[in-house]
Amino acid sequence: MPTTTPGADDEDGDGLDRVTEAALGTDPTLPDSDFDALDDGRELLAGTDPLRMDTDEDELLDGDEVDEAASDPLDPDMDRDDLEDGVEWRVVGTDLRSPDTDGDGLDDGDEVLDFQTSPVVPDTDGDGLSDAEEVRHLGSDPRLPDTDDDGLEDGVEVTVWGTDPTRGDTDGGGRRDGFEVAVNSDPRDACDDVLDACASVSEPPDPTNDAPGTGCAVVS
Repeated sequence: MPTTTPGADDEDGDGLDRVTEAALGTDPTLPDSDFDALDDGRELLAGTDPLRMDTDEDELLDGDEVDEAASDPLDPDMDRDDLEDGVEWRVVGTDLRSPDTDGDGLDDGDEVLDFQTSPVVPDTDGDGLSDAEEVRHLGSDPRLPDTDDDGLEDGVEVTVWGTDPTRGDTDGGGRRDGFEVAVNSDPRDACDDVLDACASVSEPPDPTNDAPGTGCAVVS
């Protein structure tokens, strides 16, 4: 029966006797036949292959998975976020046990592979909106603080002014939202954009009698 306790017939002190090492094909003179920082005896207990440095082929050595990352050396993607454990641990610095490391509502794999956002920062562009809110609900760019380049950051548009962060001129009146805010006009009201077109307004806007492109009713 295989032994995982060092004894007289365990030349390399890895917890496997010569008979077991011969059956496994491991080197009885080397405690770690595949040089993965996990002794052959411990590999037998962990269920990993003592002749393969990275049993689950996730770019992490078996020894690193067991002793450093506390990950499963038999499962290449523990949290099922479409990023291999080795990529999470070595490259992007995410938690390989949590599918959404920064808790922003987007899986780490989606952030890295699809949206090119940071999986460790919930608001990649720092505009006050979470990456998921921008991607899933608003359609704004989670990598740009001012998606429509109108001079107002996306978060300010949504939470302060109620304007559309994907349209530079929310009301379609001809002035960009940032300019309207700067001159104290309403970025949601086209009638204060083009003053000439709205100069003769005497009643609320009528969609059947608008000045072209302004939304302003004009008295004829």
